[in-house]
Amino acid sequence: MRGTRHMLAGLVAGLMLLGLAALPAIAAREAACPEHRPLTVRDLHRLEGPDPWASSPEAHACFGASEVWIRAVVNNPDGLGGTSTSGIKPAVFEWPQLSLFGSTREVAPGVGDGPFVGIVVAPGSGRVERTFQGRWVDVVARFEHPYAERCRGWADVGEPLSKAEAVAICRDTLVLDSIRAATGPPTTDTAAPAAGGRSTPLVPLIPALLLAAALGAWLGWRRSRLPHQAAR
Repeated sequence: MRGTRHMLAGLVAGLMLLGLAALPAIAAREAACPEHRPLTVRDLHRLEGPDPWASSPEAHACFGASEVWIRAVVNNPDGLGGTSTSGIKPAVFEWPQLSLFGSTREVAPGVGDGPFVGIVVAPGSGRVERTFQGRWVDVVARFEHPYAERCRGWADVGEPLSKAEAVAICRDTLVLDSIRAATGPPTTDTAAPAAGGRSTPLVPLIPALLLAAALGAWLGWRRSRLPHQAAR
C-alpha cells in the first residue's frame, strides 16, 4: 500500500509539473493568434512581420486553411513591381494585387498611411483593386488555397525553387476568396469570436504527458523502496 501511495503521489506531481510547464506556451499561442473577427490589418501585420508581401508561416499556423475575414481599406499605389532573375510563377504570388490598409489616411495620392498587407488575386476575379479603391471592404481570403498548387519556381540565373518549395511558399500566402463593400472600420460592436482556425493543439503534449507520468510514478516507486533498502 505504501508503494502504491508513493507511486500515485509521484504520478500526480509529474502531471502537475507538466501542466505548469505547458501554460506559458499555451498562453503565448493564444496571445499571438487573434480570436476576434473581423481581423484588422494590424492583427495580420503583427503575425506577418515587416514584409507584408512575404509568405507568412506564422499567420498560416494560426488559421490553417480556414477562411480569414479582414476588414480594411483598399489602397493600391501605382508603380509597384520590378524585375528579378528568379522567382515564382504565377507572378501574382510575387506581387499581390490587393493592398489592404488599416485606415483611409493617405501620405500621398493612392499611397496609404501605416502598415498594410498584400492579398493575391487569382485570375478571373476581376480588377477588384480598381473597383474598391479607397473604400472599406470585407475581404475573405485563405491560406492553402487550391491556386497555390500551380506554383513553380523559375530562374534566369542559378537553380530555381523546386516544385515542392514553390508550392510551400504559395500555401503560406493569403489568396482572395471574396470581397464586398463594408460600412466602415471594425468596432468592438461588430467584432465576434472566430468561427474557425486552429486552437492550441493538445495532441503534441501527449508524449510529454506520458513521460511526466511515468517519471513521477518511477520516482514514487523508488521512494517507497528506500526504507526497505536502508533496513538491510
